[in-house]
Amino acid sequence: MHIMFIPSWYSNVRNKVHGSFFKEQASELQKAGVKVTVAYNEVWPLTMIGKIHEEKGLNYNIEDGLKTYRYKNYNYIPKNALMFKVFNKRMEKLYKDTSLENFFGINMIMLKEGRFPQVFGWREALLSHINHAKDCHRKEIE
Repeated sequence: MHIMFIPSWYSNVRNKVHGSFFKEQASELQKAGVKVTVAYNEVWPLTMIGKIHEEKGLNYNIEDGLKTYRYKNYNYIPKNALMFKVFNKRMEKLYKDTSLENFFGINMIMLKEGRFPQVFGWREALLSHINHAKDCHRKEIE
């Protein structure tokens, strides 16, 4: 099994405890033998322009033993519903640029349905997987 975490917030150089829940859950699953990847859309407020000296765009590191992909950039349209479309496009780009979509087709379906950011429970993930498998099976028959 390979699980991809898409946390709504996660630790960064300015705040090491952000998203500690997500990191702890991912670490425990990894210790139990599950393959884990973290994909985080790290959004910076415009008030931080000139204060952040990190490279924007896609970034990959092993952080505390976890494979972690980050897409870093500013929130150029704060307090606007369009920002969620931008977030989803960033996640889609992260997904495609890192070849993660080969492993995580189901999470992409959830993202396209506008269910980001949120934590998906086992039941919801299983139901999405079953629906995805049915769709794939129907396509094979057609």
